[in-house]
Amino acid sequence: MRQTATEPTISTDLLDSLAQQLPGVLYRCALDPDWTMRYISSGITALAGHPHTDFIGNRVRSYASLIHPEDRAHVERCVREAVAAQQAYDIEYRLIDARGEQRWVQERGRGVFDTAGQPLHLDGVILETTATRRLSAQLQAIIEHAPNVAIQSYDAQGRVLSWNPAAERLFGWRAAQVLGRRLDEFLLSAEDFQAFLAGLRQVAAQGGASTPSEWSCQRPDGGLAHCLATQFEIPALSGEERLFICMDVDIGELHEARTALARSNLELESRVAARSQELQQAMTQLMEAEKLAALGRLVAGVAHELNTPIGNARTVASTLVQQMADFKRRLREREPLRRSELEQFLEASEQAARLVERGMSRAAEQISRFKQVAADQHSTQRRRFALRDALGDIVSALQPQFRTGPHRLHLDEIAPLSLDSYPGPLEQIIANLVQNALMHGLDGRSEGGEVRIAAEAGPAGSVLITVRDNGRGIPSEMAGRVFEPFYTTRLGRGGTGLGLHIAHNLSSGVLGGSLQLLPPDAQRPGACFRLRLPLVAP
Repeated sequence: MRQTATEPTISTDLLDSLAQQLPGVLYRCALDPDWTMRYISSGITALAGHPHTDFIGNRVRSYASLIHPEDRAHVERCVREAVAAQQAYDIEYRLIDARGEQRWVQERGRGVFDTAGQPLHLDGVILETTATRRLSAQLQAIIEHAPNVAIQSYDAQGRVLSWNPAAERLFGWRAAQVLGRRLDEFLLSAEDFQAFLAGLRQVAAQGGASTPSEWSCQRPDGGLAHCLATQFEIPALSGEERLFICMDVDIGELHEARTALARSNLELESRVAARSQELQQAMTQLMEAEKLAALGRLVAGVAHELNTPIGNARTVASTLVQQMADFKRRLREREPLRRSELEQFLEASEQAARLVERGMSRAAEQISRFKQVAADQHSTQRRRFALRDALGDIVSALQPQFRTGPHRLHLDEIAPLSLDSYPGPLEQIIANLVQNALMHGLDGRSEGGEVRIAAEAGPAGSVLITVRDNGRGIPSEMAGRVFEPFYTTRLGRGGTGLGLHIAHNLSSGVLGGSLQLLPPDAQRPGACFRLRLPLVAP
């Protein structure tokens, strides 16, 4: 700064007034070894504990005497070099105050020169930085001693400016190895480094901190460091370069646990898949066994039903054989035969033949119905059929199971409906529902119970088939589980728990319908199942 001899001077009162509005200490001093003060503001009293008048003309003490002995040479050199270069100086050093305590200050000033370029004096300001420096030291201590948080600072190009000990432990790189280097030179792949820079640009544009993200970083020993990283920007002062902070938490143990868990899950999924396949095979075998058991019950019933016509036919045939043998004997022995005896023999033979024919026809009808039901239940062949005929066939096949006991099976009037569907699964569902009623609803009941099958046209091209019994019903706590596989109240007493499960799967599967247990009806006790089927299967 150059000053002419004719330039007006500023009064001390005005300087004091201005100084009171500004922080710190304003001064003007001579450029001599003691820095003799020509002016110093009253702020020096709060800073050093001495009256500011003590320093004017070095009346009591010089300002230079307050500078810490270890810093005095450094301050003198910085001021001397700045004056020689006619530049400003900015120095941080320690003072010793009136109580003998150290205070950190930052002094900024420059020389004032005449027109010939000769220094006249120094003008400057002194600001206390003790608290700021203490906070900075504390912050640095926190950064240096943070045990589990790796803290680094970067410039906008991703060059490392600082690297705390926790970062050294996490990443395996010492601070001396990485300062001034970009992360793609030692830690990140080129792709990951570009993602890192994109994160810096994002926090610079949006402010705040980035969303924590996981990173895998290359250690010098060839291993990987896994961390959860957050980036944010430190506000820069005017003229200063932007500064970014990255804080990382080691998640190596979490990554290992997660990897182990994923491996265990794969093994578990493999084992579950294998076990599920085994269970599915077992379920298929059990369901086939249940189908065969149901067919066996039909066979037993039909066999019992055939005993009567076949037995009667056999008795008549045996009698006819004896009569024929006697008639042939009489012919061989040439016994006289009256016309009436011959006519009586022929009439008896004709009657016997009719009885045999009637019995065999009845047996053939039973066998035909059974064959149709058996073929249907072991086939998923689709065809068009009359609902009345299909239900009639299954009822006929099931009737023998009711004739030996007090209970009855009734088929109500069936609407003349035709279905394009699968009669086999339908007949199996009806058979399972009837068997369930007989085994559970009417079991142990001595007086006559009944199972009724009814069908009517339903909404939207469907048919509603109900199978109802007047037995003990199904308790509400069991109603929600009746279609579960292996759920039975007769385990070990002939119940497999698969009958209703099979019926439910067939209804919702191949038939494209639904099977439900209706709520209990106080007017009509017992259990009632309703099967809803489309007239045309999907």
